[in-house]
Amino acid sequence: MRIANRLLGGGALLLALSLGGCYGNGSTRPHLAVILPSSQSQAGFTELESIPFSFQKTGLATLNLTSTRARIWNAYFPATGMAPKDAPLFVFLNGGPGCATTSNLFSMNTAPYTLDREHQQSAGAQLSKNPQSWTAIGNLLYIDAPMTGFSYNLMPNPDVTLKRQAEFDAQNQNPFIDAAQVIRVLLRFLDEHSDIRNNPVVLVGESYGGTRVSTMLNLLLFHEQYGTGAKVYKDATLAAEIKSFFSQGLATGTVSVAPEIVARQFGRQILIQPQLTGDYQNQEAGTLYYQDGSVIDQISREAWGLPFLRAGNVDKFTYVTFVVLPFCGRDRYIYTKWANSPFYAYSDSLETFALQSLTSVSAMNTLLGGQDVRNIPGFRKEQRTEAYRYHTGGSSMTATAGEDLSDWAKAWIETQEESNLYQASLLGAQGAGSFEAEFGKPDYWDAHLDTTNAYVFKRFMSNQATVKGFPVSPDKSPLFGNMFLENISLVSTLLTDAELDLVIYSPALPKALERHASIVKSVATVRGSQTPLKTHGTFQVNYVPGSLAPLATPASVTIQYPYYPTSGHSVSSAQPDKLLLDVRNWMAQ
Repeated sequence: MRIANRLLGGGALLLALSLGGCYGNGSTRPHLAVILPSSQSQAGFTELESIPFSFQKTGLATLNLTSTRARIWNAYFPATGMAPKDAPLFVFLNGGPGCATTSNLFSMNTAPYTLDREHQQSAGAQLSKNPQSWTAIGNLLYIDAPMTGFSYNLMPNPDVTLKRQAEFDAQNQNPFIDAAQVIRVLLRFLDEHSDIRNNPVVLVGESYGGTRVSTMLNLLLFHEQYGTGAKVYKDATLAAEIKSFFSQGLATGTVSVAPEIVARQFGRQILIQPQLTGDYQNQEAGTLYYQDGSVIDQISREAWGLPFLRAGNVDKFTYVTFVVLPFCGRDRYIYTKWANSPFYAYSDSLETFALQSLTSVSAMNTLLGGQDVRNIPGFRKEQRTEAYRYHTGGSSMTATAGEDLSDWAKAWIETQEESNLYQASLLGAQGAGSFEAEFGKPDYWDAHLDTTNAYVFKRFMSNQATVKGFPVSPDKSPLFGNMFLENISLVSTLLTDAELDLVIYSPALPKALERHASIVKSVATVRGSQTPLKTHGTFQVNYVPGSLAPLATPASVTIQYPYYPTSGHSVSSAQPDKLLLDVRNWMAQ
């Protein structure tokens, strides 16, 4: 209700309702679990050191920062359809920012077991074998980004509130340090598993995971520039680690590792309903929603018998997704599903179903291929004396008043706070066999599992770096779209087109990319819905000549754009069989 009142005012709301309203390569890292051969499933925490980095931009004073230490959860599963030593490594990353990979891509029909309520093999089952497991086509590595899922940060005396609060800022929450931490985990994992160390790596990002993957690839491909401060983010230790990793096998004394060399291993990406261009996507989606006869008109007519009221002087995307859709009783992540109230929707209950198993010791043992989570250091309360993942707790944790946030970001935060409370009510008390019963109840600034950390999201969008003018907000900066456009000149890309997703509205993306006019001349799109078989489309980016210099600028790049007519935001939940087949065929090209 707060969102609606802010966007519309009380009287307009009633009308809307009535109308439808520094580690060297190969060195030993702190690891909290036994490192097993790549032929065996394994999971645990990787502990990352504090990382010094800086932001720099012409006309601004350099901003020097240092992250806190972090324990990053990762789970690995070997290929079953081929020998692991011969298989590509798929690396799964969800988005938000602040959303867990564990409760999303890991749970929703890509891993050996599924926690998707809609795909259980027997009635009442909480988990079952997944016939669509991606182990059929490769090795799998799932990573919970910092302070999401099972991952958490570390600091001395986290019980000191003001000290803990100070750590929620740009030193820990921004797209670059986030991507840099995930890269460190990935490269060190590969270093520890020599038989798959040089195998092809495919980064898989969902939602904001698209921005995360774009940032990771840009850091990898152009690490030298990120090491010298030629780009907005400078991380000399990461650049050195990347160079060391890729220099192995090259001629002794190699001065540099060119982007083309990096792309030999990191040459593919899969982006599932990705956020790529910041606010451009939202703006273009809002424009499309306001067109006569739009999908929002269709939904409103079904709910109320009338087209929706096109309110003026509002952010169109925010108004539609956070006001109109809830009051039409529809889930914005998959609009054919119903919402139980203005806040609680089908997607919440689907995720909550998965959380029941993710917080059960016996279920997790099964999910991890027989590894006993009780033997994984980092879960027990006595091992988490420096752990933290929350600001203060309670509603003040996600207050948005006075923050430099877009209407969309404010609405997302407020809605997610309500959603988290709803999920907690569905989960109920933690009983026998739960993580809480086995490992001890965490302090209120900590938790064993957090599927969506709204305060992480908040500080990505607004922090001391964004306030000082550095273009590092994924919500407002076009920088991340520019990086995507750089990356695809070297990296083969599959990008999903889900018909029922209104958070990432597929028809808006080509128009959003065309707004990067210094790089993009035009975008030619053929959606699968426009083809005779209605299965596959193409997505061609035509470049401004010389716009990627000093890289060789291609005339155009074609992206595979498979169509999912019954999918919303979570394609792996709605159409896991088609997604796996599409990826398999694409990998064979």
